Amino acid sequence: MDLHQLRYFLTVARTGSFVRAAEEENLAQPSLSQQIKKLETTLGVPLFDRLGRGVRLTHYGQALVPRAEQILLAVGQAEKELCSLQHPGRGRLTVGVIPTVLPYALAKPMAAFRAAAPQVDLDIRESTTEKLLEGLRTGALDLAVL
Repeated sequence: MDLHQLRYFLTVARTGSFVRAAEEENLAQPSLSQQIKKLETTLGVPLFDRLGRGVRLTHYGQALVPRAEQILLAVGQAEKELCSLQHPGRGRLTVGVIPTVLPYALAKPMAAFRAAAPQVDLDIRESTTEKLLEGLRTGALDLAVL
């Protein structure tokens, strides 16, 4: 089982589509499907019911979702901690915001943060509340302003 397979699995589970998941992961759909099939073979169980144009999680897939989220979150946190140990005062802060908040409420605080912590790579991602909450669950975001 590979980390990228777990990430692909979660993206397919969230989108309900191999095609949309492949687009989101910037991957060819056959490659994504192949990685999911390898994961299913490794685990020995089907994770999705394939329904023509969409997919639905099997009970095995439903059981894997929270574990996959925990694994990816733990790996992301470990990477951040090691980076912080290696480069104190440096690192990356990934902030998700809904589009209406960014220009009005966060422009000045973000500018102040960048001035106070120039070694920190500040990554701002605008998206919908649903996607930002998903990013928090999976560890793709450090914090979100909704």
